[in-house]
Amino acid sequence: VSSTKALVAQAEVYIKQNNAVDIYEDYFVGPTPEDMDCNSLSVKTVTVLGDPCGLSKRTPTYLSWVPSDGKKLAIAYCNLGSMVPNSCSSTLTLGEPITSFIWDTNNPNSPEMTLDPPSPLTCLQYNPKEVYTLAGGAYNGLLCQFDVRSQSKPVMKSEVDNSHHNVVYDIKWLNKPTEFMSVSTDGSILMWDTKKLSEPFDSIVLKPKSGMMQNHGRSTLHGGLCIDYNTAIGGSSKFMVGTEQGAALTCTRRGKSATDRVVAAYKGHHGPVYAVERNIMCPKFFLTVGDWRAHIWMEEIRHPIVSTTYHSAYLTDGAWHPLRPAVFFTTQTDGTLNVWDLLYNQNNPLLSIQVADAGLHCMKVHPNGQMLALGTTKNAVHLRQLGAGLCNPVRDEKSLVGAILERETQRERNIVLRQKELRGKAKRASVLDEETDANYFQPDEAFYYEITTDYITALEEAGIETVTILKNKESLQATKVQSASPAPLRTEGTEY
Repeated sequence: VSSTKALVAQAEVYIKQNNAVDIYEDYFVGPTPEDMDCNSLSVKTVTVLGDPCGLSKRTPTYLSWVPSDGKKLAIAYCNLGSMVPNSCSSTLTLGEPITSFIWDTNNPNSPEMTLDPPSPLTCLQYNPKEVYTLAGGAYNGLLCQFDVRSQSKPVMKSEVDNSHHNVVYDIKWLNKPTEFMSVSTDGSILMWDTKKLSEPFDSIVLKPKSGMMQNHGRSTLHGGLCIDYNTAIGGSSKFMVGTEQGAALTCTRRGKSATDRVVAAYKGHHGPVYAVERNIMCPKFFLTVGDWRAHIWMEEIRHPIVSTTYHSAYLTDGAWHPLRPAVFFTTQTDGTLNVWDLLYNQNNPLLSIQVADAGLHCMKVHPNGQMLALGTTKNAVHLRQLGAGLCNPVRDEKSLVGAILERETQRERNIVLRQKELRGKAKRASVLDEETDANYFQPDEAFYYEITTDYITALEEAGIETVTILKNKESLQATKVQSASPAPLRTEGTEY
């Protein structure tokens, strides 16, 4: 009994330790970068969706996944070769189809539904709150609304006089289920309500204020190519637009006038910006894709904080992964898909895959992050399955990516401050040089006359007696000078 009582106190200590610390706890939940193998970092082909019309000239210009289950994909088709810049009318040949399609990924043999717009669609977007409704932008500037429950024809469309005057390149639904916005290269963003699609209820002019473009030229009207609008990230009034002038513009819907709603401009590309998108987990940072590079920006700095190397082919599109903040994708005109992971390498892509012989025109990541749709310039849409290493987030990935981007932000801020210091020093040195030049002693003719006279007097005092000196305020001339020494001293034609 005494031994049992002695062991009770010691056993009680161990029991309390076991209750406080779970010795069976798994401290390493989720994969780590070292756990990823080659099979998990793969992009495999699922299927290829061809144009049912069988025309190789038609290009899938826009892709949109259905928000509900992600099993359907809407594809807008248009013959890019028939597009005439700055024209509001289509130059389609007689009998050329203008239809677009909705596909079920489980049945790649034939489309589930055909959409018959009045003009070829250049963009097509599902309504995230009413999945049976789609909004489409046409080549001739019109806006259409489709209802998959009724018919192939649009249930409503805008009027020509109140529509865009050029190609509609992108559409995004707003926070209200009946409202959406459209952007065009005519330099305007129009806000629409499906209850009255005949005319827009609001508009924004894409013209940055003087001074926003800094050293990148004067402020001009910008043509819009893409929109990034996400109420969960930027709120209901803030969004971004990529322009064909190589800039990304931050806009707001709360400005006083249509020309007073561009609040910031980020110029960093040599050509059009084909994609702009905020990081869903780090909303202060956003991605732009254009020319031969992709840039990552911080909204408070007007210079990119991370830039990819120059590619040999032109970039056409790009997007962040919806679940992994470190991963983003870019497509090229040579048919290459680049997969970037900031945790692995910031200078080179993690994967570079040749998807097709034709160029890649557009792309769209599946909402669950497991599939990727890629549209080529030869009427085909490739569906690719992403490996587990590209879909599953790495442990503490959000904090790691945030630390990397914050570090690059601080580095860029230090560079900007150093440049300001150097410019200040150069400016102060220039002012000092100007003051020195202004105070520099510049002798006149009288000064030289006085100095020369003193010199000649010194020669006479030194014993040079036979010196003829012509003292005149206008000129001084010494003729032959003969010394008392045997060797004559000659100064022929000497002028003082």
